[in-house]
Amino acid sequence: MPTIALFFITVVVSACLTYCLTRYRKSAKCPILLNEGQKVRLLTPSGAYWSHVQSHSPKGTVVSAPLYNNSFVPLRPGQSVVIQVPMQQGLATMHSEVVSRSVTDHSLVLSPIANYRVSERRVAGRTRLLEMKPILVNGFPGDLVDFGQTGSRFRTSVSVAAGDRVRLTMDDQDFYGWALGVDDSGGGPHFTHEVRVQFEDPVPLAFLR
Repeated sequence: MPTIALFFITVVVSACLTYCLTRYRKSAKCPILLNEGQKVRLLTPSGAYWSHVQSHSPKGTVVSAPLYNNSFVPLRPGQSVVIQVPMQQGLATMHSEVVSRSVTDHSLVLSPIANYRVSERRVAGRTRLLEMKPILVNGFPGDLVDFGQTGSRFRTSVSVAAGDRVRLTMDDQDFYGWALGVDDSGGGPHFTHEVRVQFEDPVPLAFLR
């Protein structure tokens, strides 16, 4: 085979291998590390349920029995689930499947996570016109940074961790959400934490007027 032809084939093969390797690296994101004890939300066609990570095994991630209103929800093996995990940058969403279910404690084994995406969940505008407005956070004093239909940012001295369910009370009305992130240096002179939450249900527009 002529030297020129051999050189050309070598260049083409090398280029193809480089392209394929680059595409693979871009598509094969490393899965987010689900730490033991971390609270997660499982989304299914039948509803959204709270759970927490118990351990990891070769078959996947073991999570506690999913709960809704403090009652166990029996998800069946083979059912697809979407896992949501709060992060400082936003909300991590990943797809998985129920591999098996324990008959003793109802814990689930979820298939290994192939990839995930992180998105900012703020789909509606926020207003800072209510900044410094007094509120209650789980019954304790706090004040607002901003407030909108889908979430809020506020200051508090209540100990809150990412993934915790939070009750925010303003003008004698309760709003429930879960913490996306906590800044322990953003509480200002009166409080110790600044917390971002996503509401479970959108706030009526009439309340914002």
